[in-house]
Amino acid sequence: MPFSADRLAEVRCKSSGSHPSAQLTWWIDEAKLTNINVSVKDDGNTTQSVLWFIPSFNDNGKYLICRSSNVRQNNSHLEDRLLLNIYCNYTFKHFF
Repeated sequence: MPFSADRLAEVRCKSSGSHPSAQLTWWIDEAKLTNINVSVKDDGNTTQSVLWFIPSFNDNGKYLICRSSNVRQNNSHLEDRLLLNIYCNYTFKHFF
């Protein structure tokens, strides 16, 4: 899934069957994302997180990770990884 550098992107992650409900966190490689816009919906059996973020060209080739964890199971989590393919548009001006 390609993304455009410096443009708002939306990614969704869903976890089902965790009791209590899963806690979903977002990461780029091994860096936990903070100061992000996330919406979480929990119906008791399924937890869904929607991440809005602005990828940069420096994120190209890194993994965006949604990590699902259960507070009752220490040091145990499941995750899904998305390889970031970031496109960017550059404007070149020629001066003669």
